[in-house]
Amino acid sequence: PYAVFVDNNLGSRPDYLRRLCRALRPLEKIWSAAVTIDVTDDAELVREMALAGCTGVFVGFESLTGENLDDAHKKTPRPEDYARRVEILHRYGIQVNGSFVLGFDHDGPEVFERTCDWIEACRLECATFHILTPYPGTPLFDDMAAAGRIRHRDWTKYDTAHVVFEPRKMTVEGLEGGYAYCYRRLFSHASIW
Repeated sequence: PYAVFVDNNLGSRPDYLRRLCRALRPLEKIWSAAVTIDVTDDAELVREMALAGCTGVFVGFESLTGENLDDAHKKTPRPEDYARRVEILHRYGIQVNGSFVLGFDHDGPEVFERTCDWIEACRLECATFHILTPYPGTPLFDDMAAAGRIRHRDWTKYDTAHVVFEPRKMTVEGLEGGYAYCYRRLFSHASIW
């Protein structure tokens, strides 16, 4: 009765997603998928997703700081518009699981509370957090290695749950503690309530 589309962006081709929704609607199944927040460019498409049985989406917001998104070359609507876009999904009964990366160069110690405040204010149903991880073979890794910011090459720790680089605006311990704080806070009874 329930399906999850494993495509990392089911909305990358809105014309395809619209056809898929029209084909799914008569089946009366429920489903979820990963999409980028720009799926909300077309509120009618979001409505069609809901009518076709979509009950939830996974969205990689990554950061609420535009400079971080620019540095990562992420083509996305601006963070100032995220809340409005989340509301469009909620309007049609679609739950949002937001994904956030912590430790970008423009992130200071305030990023943890600020991100949690935003998630609670927008009433995201779920959130996942990841520590920025410069994977070998990527420009990020090459830049950090050239700057002497890679702490070690124990690949078992390159899992988005460990700090493997020297953060720019906080300590390693601050990033580790902030990551843990986000999970403790968002999964607390008070936050869930």
